[in-house]
Amino acid sequence: MDLHQQLRLDLPTEHIPRDKLQHTRVVDHASPAEPGLGPSSSLAQKCRNPLRNAPMQGSATDIATSISVASNAKILQDQRVIGQSELELLQKVLDSISALGCVDCWYSGAHVDQSSLPHNHNPGNLFQACASSLKSKKIPTIRHWPFCYLCWVPFRTPCFHPPHKRDGIADPKQCPHSDHLPRLVTLIWHDLDKRKQLEQQLGADFSRFSVFLNWLMVPGLAADAIPRPHQLVLAYCREYQFLHNV
Repeated sequence: MDLHQQLRLDLPTEHIPRDKLQHTRVVDHASPAEPGLGPSSSLAQKCRNPLRNAPMQGSATDIATSISVASNAKILQDQRVIGQSELELLQKVLDSISALGCVDCWYSGAHVDQSSLPHNHNPGNLFQACASSLKSKKIPTIRHWPFCYLCWVPFRTPCFHPPHKRDGIADPKQCPHSDHLPRLVTLIWHDLDKRKQLEQQLGADFSRFSVFLNWLMVPGLAADAIPRPHQLVLAYCREYQFLHNV
């Protein structure tokens, strides 16, 4: 047996040939690498959760959004408080008219003998034409303060007009204050002196009835903007000091 054969016989079976050594992968046993990842344990950790060490994004935007939402909610709440307080005054006006029993007499401040009711006032042909035209218009309701399209009394608190049927058709028998508001609005416009005074107070043009109707038809957008017929009635009451009697 020659020397080369003897050396091959003495070579341990676990011996790794030198030409294979350079291809052997060294693994960090302290932090085993996942399949397909390199030997670096820190790289493996980052690849397992790439967002763990990433900086927070959009946190300032989220805070600003939260503040904006809270601020808008507070504004809406404050507006609703104002709008509801206005409708509470309107309800007092309606209750006062109903207690007296006659819209025209309430407007003129006349004493009413309850035994004489119901009254049948006829202010003239122009008034009747305006009243008929007003009743024929369906004033658009508004999101914050919806109301009955027949009598204009608001639903919900504080006026509590009964809800309409499912088909949306109003039942006149359910209207708690009949046609008090439409007639009162017509009386206000028909009174030339008071009409001019309220034009200035509301910053509107009531010179012609058609223009006045257009003004009534504009819906309010904010929660503190009650429907315009109600705005007109309360402006009249404030100007002519009726609110202290209701």
